[in-house]
Amino acid sequence: MQTKPSLGNLRKERAFYVVATCIVVVAKERKGLFVKRSDEAKIHAGKWAPVGGKLEWDDFLSTPPTRVHGVVDDWVGILETLVCREAMEEARVRVGHLKYLGSVLYVRPDGIPCFCIKMAGEHLGGDPQLTDEFTSVGWFADGELDASKCVAGLCEELKIAIDLVCQR
Repeated sequence: MQTKPSLGNLRKERAFYVVATCIVVVAKERKGLFVKRSDEAKIHAGKWAPVGGKLEWDDFLSTPPTRVHGVVDDWVGILETLVCREAMEEARVRVGHLKYLGSVLYVRPDGIPCFCIKMAGEHLGGDPQLTDEFTSVGWFADGELDASKCVAGLCEELKIAIDLVCQR
């Protein structure tokens, strides 16, 4: 690594959490996988949501850069790696063939701004299993999700995710 990461020169107004989520799709059944967040979750408590998580320093510090441009280190595919890991950790499924679905910036109740990159991906294996973070896990077809019980916009994103993955 050429340059050690530091927050020393970071301007507060440019600091955000980076979050990546993924709607995992079983193409032949045209269904997407969602987890139900606990009632104690900091955001979207008790709501159905896609798998995902925050990018952390260890996500790149624990691996060598993919390439180096002079004094700039690059980690190519870091968000894709994050999404695949989160799908395995949160629902015990493998996902691949990721497609860009969209992005959103939101501010958590504790005031922390988050930039979220949303993806859709093909289910490559594994039967979804409930983990400690969530109260339920399940597959949903377009029209089966109750909009009042999921993260805002998720019903529309499920339809788009299914179409994107099934185009492959």
